[in-house]
Amino acid sequence: MLKFENKKSNIYIKGELFQQCKFILINIPKGNTGSFAKINSIDDIEDLDPSLEEIEGYHYNITPKMEFWAHCSNLQTWADYNYDTRLLHSSLSFPLLKELSKRGDPLAKKKYKEEIAKRFLNSNVKTQSFLVDEGYMDILSREELMSLIEDGDIISKLERLLGKPMEINSRLNPNPYGFVIENGVIKSLSLDNCGINEVPETIRRLKSLKELILSRNCLERIPDWIDELDQLEVLDASHNIIKEIPKSIKNLCKLKQLKLQHNRLK
Repeated sequence: MLKFENKKSNIYIKGELFQQCKFILINIPKGNTGSFAKINSIDDIEDLDPSLEEIEGYHYNITPKMEFWAHCSNLQTWADYNYDTRLLHSSLSFPLLKELSKRGDPLAKKKYKEEIAKRFLNSNVKTQSFLVDEGYMDILSREELMSLIEDGDIISKLERLLGKPMEINSRLNPNPYGFVIENGVIKSLSLDNCGINEVPETIRRLKSLKELILSRNCLERIPDWIDELDQLEVLDASHNIIKEIPKSIKNLCKLKQLKLQHNRLK
C-alpha cells in the first residue's frame, strides 16, 4: 500500500512502513525521444544521457501530490506486470520484492530468485554491482548460476582445475580472481595470482571474451591458440616468466591493451 504522508510517498507492507519512495526526474528533450528505444529497464535511464538526471539543488515544478500519483501508477504497473523488476529502479524493486517474498506473497516468492538471475545476466554494470554488493546473488546456488551462463561449464572446469570457486565480478568492483558476465556471456576472466604455469586450454572456448587477466603467475609462454579469442581487447600477462610472444598474437585485431611488463622477454 502506498500512502501520502507529510508530503512524502511511503510504502507500507501489511501495515508496516517499508520505504519512502525516491524521486528521479526524467527529462525527455524534444527531438531526442528516439534514444529511449535503447532502454531495457528503468536503471538504464541513468546511463543514457546526463541530461536525464536530476540537477542537484534545482527544484522542479512537480508537487508532492503529483509525485505521489506518479508513484502509484508506477507501482500498479509493476504489479500488473508480475513484479517485473525492469519497471522500477533496482534500489526499490529488489528490496520490495524481497520483503514481499518474506511476507509470504506467492507471486513474489516465485519471482524473486528468477528476477535476480535474469537481471544479473542481462543488466547494466550498475545493476549487476547492486545485486552483488547488496548480497542478492547469495540466494542463487552455484549450480543454478552456472546453468544460466552460456559458458558455465568452462568456469566449472576451471574451478576444478584451480581447486577453488571463482568470484562473480562486476566491472565496478572486480575481484582479482573471477569473471564478469554481460548478457549471459562471459566477457572478462581474471586468473590473477593463481599459481598456474600454463594457460588452461579450456579458455580457448570463451569466444566472446574481451578481457583476460593472467598476471602474477608462473607462465613461461602464451599459447599459440590465443588468436582464437578474436574478441579480446585486453590481455594482461604481466609478472610472469614469459620469454617470447607467439606470432599468432598479431592476429588479435581488436586488442587494445597488451601488458607484458616484468617478464623475461629479450
